[in-house]
Amino acid sequence: MVYLIGVAHRIQKFGDWNTLNEGQVELVEAIRNCIERFRPRVIAEEHSLEALGESHSIAKRVADEYKLEHRFCDPDSDWRKRACYKGRDQLEMEIFTHSWDVPASEIICGRAGAIERVMYFPVRERYWLECLADVLAQDDLFICGQAHIESFSQLLRSEGVEVTILAERIGVNAEDDRLMALARDYLEVHPDPIKDEPGVGNL
Repeated sequence: MVYLIGVAHRIQKFGDWNTLNEGQVELVEAIRNCIERFRPRVIAEEHSLEALGESHSIAKRVADEYKLEHRFCDPDSDWRKRACYKGRDQLEMEIFTHSWDVPASEIICGRAGAIERVMYFPVRERYWLECLADVLAQDDLFICGQAHIESFSQLLRSEGVEVTILAERIGVNAEDDRLMALARDYLEVHPDPIKDEPGVGNL
């Protein structure tokens, strides 16, 4: 069983444990609740030491409290370069550069988010699956961005892994919702967004 918690990435790290904000406190409580109820083998997260920088991981801090293994499962920049992985910000710039009519920023953002979901999310989520491959027969907790909850759940189930979503939207704000909605809305009208942007995502 993989237990999932969906978050806004900004709340996964902290500087001072004594000054956590509301979202960070909620994440701490969700992790502790999972540990005390289900005793997962591993506490893993969509994060990397590189992305963490000088900050500290909330998930690792709580895992250490309970003497549980913690894993960073997100690829670093070297892997992303080798895999030609592109995030929404980079895709937005490419779309803007390739669009003769210079569409509205909301359209650019929607297209970029849609392409990221269709073309790049599966690559990243497969990477997480590989990071967890040796412990998937046991109970694990995985913390990921809210936008991945549905698609990563589907991937795990397709591999025969049971999934329980314990908590969602921790730390998610109105801007996060807007960005996710733009991508979803664009995909409803353009199920194959890559065709809309020749060259984008393949540069």
